Amino acid sequence: MPAKAKNTSVKTSAKPTKAAEAPVKAAEKAPAAAGKYVPKKSTKSKSPYKSGKPNPNHAQIVAKIASEKTKSGKGKPAPSKPQGVTKANAAAKANKQGTHTKVSRKIRTNTRFHRPITQRLGKAPKYPRVSNPQNNNHDEFDTLKHPLTTESAMKKIEESNTLVFIVAQKTTKAAIKKAVRKLYDVKAAYVNTLIGADGQKRAYVRLVADSDALDVASKIGII
Repeated sequence: MPAKAKNTSVKTSAKPTKAAEAPVKAAEKAPAAAGKYVPKKSTKSKSPYKSGKPNPNHAQIVAKIASEKTKSGKGKPAPSKPQGVTKANAAAKANKQGTHTKVSRKIRTNTRFHRPITQRLGKAPKYPRVSNPQNNNHDEFDTLKHPLTTESAMKKIEESNTLVFIVAQKTTKAAIKKAVRKLYDVKAAYVNTLIGADGQKRAYVRLVADSDALDVASKIGII
């Protein structure tokens, strides 16, 4: 039986050997070693958005994303609050901020400055400052001391229907009117007062037309 002849042919592999790849890599590294920047080539495909071309499936993509959000519950609209809750929140916010938020400055046209008018409360003492205070509640007898009986006073009674009295130093015209009405039951039209050189206060009481000063004087007993 004849012997088979050995195949002496050398099989060549498709992949390059390491010895063959070495000069190629050295050539690629040479510019980088020299200090030059070599940009790397990207293997990703360019996006149609970056290139400026419109994507034909844009509307379908947007609709798909919206449907996915609706299914997951993320795209649901927030539930509307009741009207009362909305008003309460608005009122609370306004109360927190305050109503006078806008500050306006007054335009001054002069150089005079006055203190603002503020509330002044009356005195309400908790205890008397004087142990024995004076009693200022004078009655009609303290107000009218006595009638004046001089010639000029009698002339006033006859001619001008006027009575003349010596009264207290600190009494008022209203108090004199009130005392005459209470003591002699007559109404005074008006009262004039005068403090003489002797320091006594005289009151000239003019009676109304219905009353006669002579009758009142005779009732008092000065005529």
